[in-house]
Amino acid sequence: MNNANNSNGFYQQQEQWYADGVALTDIARQYGTPCYVYSQTAFVSAYQRLKTTFCHSCPQLCYAVKANDNIALLRLLAEQGAGFDIVSAGELQRVLLAGAEAANVVFSGVGKSSKEIDTALNAGIGCFNVESEEELARIEQRAAASDRTAPIALRLTLDIDGVTHRHLTTGLVGGKFGVSAADGQRLARVAAHSSHLQFLGFSCHVGSQIVDEQIYLRLARAMAEQVTLAEENGIAVQRVDMGGGFGVDYQQINPPLMPLAEYDRALAAHFSEQHLIIEPGRYIAAAAGVLLTTVEYVKTSADKTIWVVDAGMHTLLRPALYDAVHPTLPLQNSSAATQTGDVVGPICESADILARDLQLALTAGEYVGIFNAGAYGMVMANNYNTQPRPGIVLTANGKWQQIRRRETLADMLMFETDV
Repeated sequence: MNNANNSNGFYQQQEQWYADGVALTDIARQYGTPCYVYSQTAFVSAYQRLKTTFCHSCPQLCYAVKANDNIALLRLLAEQGAGFDIVSAGELQRVLLAGAEAANVVFSGVGKSSKEIDTALNAGIGCFNVESEEELARIEQRAAASDRTAPIALRLTLDIDGVTHRHLTTGLVGGKFGVSAADGQRLARVAAHSSHLQFLGFSCHVGSQIVDEQIYLRLARAMAEQVTLAEENGIAVQRVDMGGGFGVDYQQINPPLMPLAEYDRALAAHFSEQHLIIEPGRYIAAAAGVLLTTVEYVKTSADKTIWVVDAGMHTLLRPALYDAVHPTLPLQNSSAATQTGDVVGPICESADILARDLQLALTAGEYVGIFNAGAYGMVMANNYNTQPRPGIVLTANGKWQQIRRRETLADMLMFETDV
């Protein structure tokens, strides 16, 4: 690790931005750009804040690995006692390498293959969140083939609108996720009478980047009704998984947690007899990451300036995919005049715009930080235009270290053959 002072989190001091006591410009100069920088303090603190927030309902927090799957970060959460929510056998391998117990892992996702189910059964997975009748039959068949009993929960789609971006809503009937309440009750009876399925309970998830606590209160009431109905029909419900999706205020650096105190009390009241699970991902990871990039060119016209940087939609897809807005700032003060314009990447697509209509003072060669990029940033990075994916640096206690090396051209070409 490289040394610096001992401050924590992302902050600005003497006209420079720091992470955990390390000047971000130092990382950019020494390590190169584009690169992701994660703050260990910000990451772990977000997890701890959620634990404190849900002090009445006391759920098991199963981090949604899809938000950020870096093994070094997963290890930090495993050391805190977190569980994990996965959507692939690859993510299962990551959390096991990070030191997690398979019994603390929930396997979600609509397309589990037979091979993935076998892998999870062999590992001793804690629970499969089942999303269709067909999947339930496949899990039962694979469990029977290995003479095992598969622990399952049924994901219910309760037709509750998450009031979020159309690409982020998952709780409406007619979508790809989950089964209807009626089908869930029917399948619960099927699972409860199977010799190769262990019915644990129900799960749900209405979407991501949800900012209205009232949506969660409606969801809690609806899930409580389903638990009551199942138990009235003689089916024991041991487990209730409420999903996650807590919204992050992307306009703020180090954003506060959205109000959730009323939700916590509602969960405690509704599910005092069940093992309760919540699956946060974005909230823990988003504010713990910044993307560093260098200005390559400054293009000027009569009405707009365009800063062309070495990051782009291949490095951070959220602005192009979700119209996401991230705080985008120079890492240190510049002598350039302030101008109005867009920050764009090198990809040959009109959608490759990282930030629009900003007032910035930047010249070619200077560094820019795109904040709140710790969730759905690096995990969505790709090699479009044969661009290498960036490296990753972790900061802690005034030091930094590489936790994923930058890709090379050789890395990208190694799987191809010259026929």
